[in-house]
Amino acid sequence: MKAVSSSAQGPPVQMVRILQARLRSYTRHKRHDIANTEASLLENVWLSNYDIYPATVIAGFRYSGSKDSNRDHHDATSQYSIPLFTSTADLQLRFLCPSDLDQVKDLCKEWFPIQYPEAWYRDITSDPRFYSLAAVYQSKLVGLLIAEVKQSNAINKEDKGILDGRMYSNCTVGYILSLGVCSSFRRQGVASLLLDSFLTHVTQSENQICKAIYLHVLTMNSAAIRFYEKHYFRLHSFLPYYYSVDGKCKDGFTYVLYINGGHPPWGLLYPFFKKLFIFKFLFIKIFIFHNFFALIIFIIGAKLSTTTSIRRTGTRS
Repeated sequence: MKAVSSSAQGPPVQMVRILQARLRSYTRHKRHDIANTEASLLENVWLSNYDIYPATVIAGFRYSGSKDSNRDHHDATSQYSIPLFTSTADLQLRFLCPSDLDQVKDLCKEWFPIQYPEAWYRDITSDPRFYSLAAVYQSKLVGLLIAEVKQSNAINKEDKGILDGRMYSNCTVGYILSLGVCSSFRRQGVASLLLDSFLTHVTQSENQICKAIYLHVLTMNSAAIRFYEKHYFRLHSFLPYYYSVDGKCKDGFTYVLYINGGHPPWGLLYPFFKKLFIFKFLFIKIFIFHNFFALIIFIIGAKLSTTTSIRRTGTRS
């Protein structure tokens, strides 16, 4: 696998060893996440708090049709029966440059229902503050990840609750603006490779002040949600009418991955809130069942009382 920026350089052996060690550590701890997130949508509950991620970019990584997904889920056809990559050297990673602008614009229009302004394309292909990584196959862009690392106090109002308030003065956060892959290259691990490359960047020693990675996604984009949850992003909040798609307002979610010791705001009940939240729903169900059962008994008792009263009245007359 080649990862290149300006020059074609392979991944350092030291980095590969670090990734392998992190993968072994993840496997050893056997972390599991909560599969059912429906209840959390009601109250924007934190489901999990991970400070590491499973490193899947390791030595000998090959594209053998591993299941994957990306933000765009409109194409449901299976177009990967024939392996696209015959060796680990077939795919390259490099940063975008101004000459990629037209191709990037065409890809984004094909992948995403959101219309980006012209200035946005100029910025992501030329401004160094953006982490604009491309997957290239035979000189053609087949995947893109656009992200930026910014000061935590620059987080928009709707996402201010991502981090504990005590962290805002001296840390940064990563924001993923876009992630997409060409339809014929999907489910080959390209999106995972792009994402893991960015996560490797923000978890290096010089970037330890970056405490969280977050993103926004359409609520209807189930493929993207599954992809990010598979990579241990967790639901943070529900954003009603956040997107404008074809002139119509659409809802969105904020998803977060905590890294480098970052964590959400700690309350009095944190980190026991998840269990209490589950117990609360169980209590509500039991309470409803109990009252329903009590109502049935009351109705039966009322009917029996009425019947008895009628019988007594008839006997007296």
